[in-house]
Amino acid sequence: NASATEYQFECVDAVGILDRIPYHGGLWAYEGIRAQYLLDEIMQAAALPYELDTALYDVFVIGWLPATTCRAALQQLAFAIGAYVDCSRSNVVKVYQSPIISGEEPAVLVTAAQKGSSQSLEMKKLVTGVEVTGHNYSRGSEAVNLYEGTLAAGIYEIPFSEPAHSLSISGAVLIASGVNYARIRVAEGGALAISGQNYIDNQQLFSVRNQAVNAYVVENILSIKDATLVNAYNGNAVAARVLAYYQQRYLQKIKMYGQTLQIGQVALVDTLSENRIRGAVEKASIDLAKGFVANLEVVGVVE
Repeated sequence: NASATEYQFECVDAVGILDRIPYHGGLWAYEGIRAQYLLDEIMQAAALPYELDTALYDVFVIGWLPATTCRAALQQLAFAIGAYVDCSRSNVVKVYQSPIISGEEPAVLVTAAQKGSSQSLEMKKLVTGVEVTGHNYSRGSEAVNLYEGTLAAGIYEIPFSEPAHSLSISGAVLIASGVNYARIRVAEGGALAISGQNYIDNQQLFSVRNQAVNAYVVENILSIKDATLVNAYNGNAVAARVLAYYQQRYLQKIKMYGQTLQIGQVALVDTLSENRIRGAVEKASIDLAKGFVANLEVVGVVE
């Protein structure tokens, strides 16, 4: 309460809540897992409802997720399958396919009469290439020490800094385990040791360049190294998708009255010099009067 008549509210949306909920992670190095099943596992840990684009149901995911938060795990999954995550104006977390503008997708027309006079048009920096490091995991036989210490009697969950298999425990009883953790019961306080065998991360570089760039353009290579669900199975497709996304360089900022586009929706916007931008809504800042006034950011290409 700033005063008797003034109140201040600070709110956290569902994606923010996901950042507060731990997730055990896992490793799907061989047979993989469908995106719908992995998303369900993450969202069950968070106990939040969700929607998944039907086009992404059967996309196979291979790789490793460390013990992290549900939000970080969801980010890794979304990047690997080409999705974006949104919970605005909804009571569910929506995971939909990221639009890459081709010129053939349906678009909502936004005319000059539908938006305010205040607008700006920017061009993002050119990305001439993308390099994505893939991670191909396989079982190793090297022994690794995962934990050493002294604990009092009780039940504990011990996280690992790296994935491990074939666990061996002294000083406690194993209740449950995964590649990233061990849940144990210590009957009597004392020394505890956990060891196991390692997984090998066989890294592979996937590189793609913008063939339309001439020799006089200074290279600007985007490097992505920590996407642990990118591998030999999907690496080339991911690199090509990232490069295509960054070729959508025009950023149109507009203010709209009475009509608000949804995040991810494709719009055809009248812009400066009698041109039009075809792009996806990346950001929407709305007022509290049911979104009557909205400041939008549309990123795409000149029509």
